[in-house]
Amino acid sequence: MAKFVIVSLVAGGLLCSCSPESPVSADLISQNDFESLSGWVAAVPPGLTTERAHSGSYAVKVDAATEFGAGYTTTLADAKLQPGQKLQVSAWALRTSGETNAALVVQLLDPATGQQLDWHGLSLVEQIKTYNRWMLIEMQVRIPDNAPPHSLLKVYPWRYQAVQAAYFDDIQLRRKN
Repeated sequence: MAKFVIVSLVAGGLLCSCSPESPVSADLISQNDFESLSGWVAAVPPGLTTERAHSGSYAVKVDAATEFGAGYTTTLADAKLQPGQKLQVSAWALRTSGETNAALVVQLLDPATGQQLDWHGLSLVEQIKTYNRWMLIEMQVRIPDNAPPHSLLKVYPWRYQAVQAAYFDDIQLRRKN
């Protein structure tokens, strides 16, 4: 009987210490904390690192040696985004010095021709004035009226002019009306 009580208390304590998953809202397109990539992909995604992370152990780093970090690609149709609708992109980012002018990019491409239909870059220099501190960055992008549903939507970290490392973590994409 004593063994049962101890096991029950330990199991109960473990269950109580776990937090429930937050509900997924209907406007969420995608989110990535980069924790689940390790072991799930054949090759290590560009810039995946354990050097620094906002949450968990992994983040994406861009620097003089890594031009583009791991990103997200889908079609507007699969993201359920329509022309005129807004896409909100948020991420946690960290600048390591004044030589960290990286950006988070939202790009639309015609998949048949590769022609760029739209491009927006959120510069860390404009958003983050302190170094070695994680900061939340956000931008809203309006989907152009002439964007066809098969347009490729890409969101990715870009080195831009960074000589020193910049880190990105916990990226979210949401539909806005």
